[in-house]
Amino acid sequence: MAERILIGEDINNPLHTFDNASIRSCACVLSSSLVGDQLAVDQFMPVVYSAGYVRVKFVPKGSDSLVTADGKTYMVYSNIGFLDKLPYGTPVWYYSGGILMGKFYFVRALRTSKVHFDLLAVSAIGLLDSQKHHGGVYSGQPFPEVAGEIIGGTVPFTCAEDAAAVKIYGWLPFASRRENLHQLLFATGIQLGKDSSGELYFHFPEAGAAKTVPDSRIFYGGQIDYMTPATKVEITEHAYLPLESAQRVTLYDNTDGSGEANSTVVTFESAPVFSLGVSGNLVIEESGVNYAVVSGTGALTGIPYTHATKIIEKSVEAAEGQEKVVSVIDATLVHVANSENVAQRVLSYYSAARTIATDIILEGEKPGDQIAFTNPFDEAETAFLASVDINASSFLRASCELVAGYVPAGQGNNYSRAIVLTGSGSWVSPGGKARIAIIGGGSGGDSGGNGGNQDAYNPGEGGVAGAAGAPGKVLVKTIDLIPDAVYEYSCGVAGVGGVPDDTVESVPGTAGTETTFGDFSSADGALSVNGYVNLFTGEIYGLPGADGIPGSVGASSSDESPTVFYDDQFFYPGDRGEDLYDEDYGRAYGGYGGGAAAGANGGKGGNARLYTWDETEAVGGRGGDGATPVAGRDAKTYGSGGEGGHGGGGAGQKGGPYDGWLYGSVGAGVGGKGSKGGDGQPGCIVIYLEE
Repeated sequence: MAERILIGEDINNPLHTFDNASIRSCACVLSSSLVGDQLAVDQFMPVVYSAGYVRVKFVPKGSDSLVTADGKTYMVYSNIGFLDKLPYGTPVWYYSGGILMGKFYFVRALRTSKVHFDLLAVSAIGLLDSQKHHGGVYSGQPFPEVAGEIIGGTVPFTCAEDAAAVKIYGWLPFASRRENLHQLLFATGIQLGKDSSGELYFHFPEAGAAKTVPDSRIFYGGQIDYMTPATKVEITEHAYLPLESAQRVTLYDNTDGSGEANSTVVTFESAPVFSLGVSGNLVIEESGVNYAVVSGTGALTGIPYTHATKIIEKSVEAAEGQEKVVSVIDATLVHVANSENVAQRVLSYYSAARTIATDIILEGEKPGDQIAFTNPFDEAETAFLASVDINASSFLRASCELVAGYVPAGQGNNYSRAIVLTGSGSWVSPGGKARIAIIGGGSGGDSGGNGGNQDAYNPGEGGVAGAAGAPGKVLVKTIDLIPDAVYEYSCGVAGVGGVPDDTVESVPGTAGTETTFGDFSSADGALSVNGYVNLFTGEIYGLPGADGIPGSVGASSSDESPTVFYDDQFFYPGDRGEDLYDEDYGRAYGGYGGGAAAGANGGKGGNARLYTWDETEAVGGRGGDGATPVAGRDAKTYGSGGEGGHGGGGAGQKGGPYDGWLYGSVGAGVGGKGSKGGDGQPGCIVIYLEE
């Protein structure tokens, strides 16, 4: 069989060409991934003859040879290049019988004799395995854009039209390009093949017409492996939510004397991060959700995305006692819009597929092709060619692995759009499968409590914080919609925040009500601390409110009043009043400041002054009034609970006369009034629909 190897950047003008006479042996391993369970590296391993290191006489025209001054014949190397000096990644094309078997990329050449070289070249996937990809969070980018970002211009590729239309959501970590491409293909069901030029070609596998391989090209023997069929698959859906309420963390800190950063790459291994910030003179030169390049000295901080997961299941009937579960946990591009397709594809493969090992003489068949042949049990079979291990001789014999019993299923995304129903009414169904999230109304936050007034000897206590309003419960159902059917729905009413009364107690807000859709009710769902994200818009529904902030105790002679931190700002207790000294009437102290509260500083203590009862004397100033906080925030998104109200600041302690028995003043400071809890938001219904 005619074999040919071309090496060089330009196939029409290669650096090296090897034909049958100069190819000592040739081995090649090719494979294809059917369900994304692997992304194998194809290998090409020929041994070739090359005279690059053979010296020849340098013979000027009209002469027999050229002799040096010391009587030695002048020798030179031929101008055909040295194989072991080839740059890494140089393209290598392998033809057999005039058919391109694959395009590879040079890795290394071992010189095994004076004129023989053992070459190793790998497929494009091999190049991607040695390069890093920064990853990222994706929100609907088309498949070719994400694939191109992952491949990074390392090799060219093309994409079938239907595969190119798939939109990508979710997160990819900082990993090798090969690993992240594997994630992309698994989540979408897209297959990696090769086009007629040997370049990468992304397409959906098809169970169409099979190419027939006659018995004359099939070797006797082989085996069939009947895998234990899976009875159930468990697929984990992932969602990544940029919640401002999540805790900020330190990602890098070189203030310990470890040395100044100089374009240092910091990677965030466990989760994507947003809202990066720096201290000191640290500068962010470049960043993404998985990394930052920094220079200088200081700390790098950020807020990790909140990672929410949900497990969906799909099963087939099985004989008693033969249960086998296949779980997919860490595929981070699996989400609400494609998880059902992923589950169907994985179950279809692992519940019915069987592998067949046999040797075949290839005549253009490549991994990923569907072929019809006679299996080792002398039965007619149709199967996908998964891998070939070739040893070329006078014909192209390949040890093949084929997958039978598998019908490609579950490609791309299940759902391509979502609608949000609010209020109440009737909805006319377009039919088809739908994922429906029914979200109840959010509750109002409890009010904050009033701050304490000053008494004869002590400052007032800070008012208690109001508890957050609970979000509406969420019920998620996957149903088959009846075309043109009318579904009645009613979204839950929002709860109202509690209003403080004249006591120091917190007043509860009212609860939101249930949402109904047909016969379904959010009351049968569950609360979610992370909310429910609309994949296509990124909006997050059903979030709990934040708890309120307690007011600060008033200042006193024995202790300072603490500050209150709210909305990225500090609020402070009031200043102390001015002292008074009068040589005729004595000395007295100013009153202490009132306690701070969320959004407001405490009041200043009163100044000491002269006061006349039966006689004039110096008296201490009254305690400062406690701060009155801002109201708790109303919820922003459907089904979310209101923020708790905030406690009022406590009144400051009185000032007193220098030597008098009365620890008091004229008048008394009062505590700040607690604030109203935030209102919740009404419920909604999110319906994910097919095209």
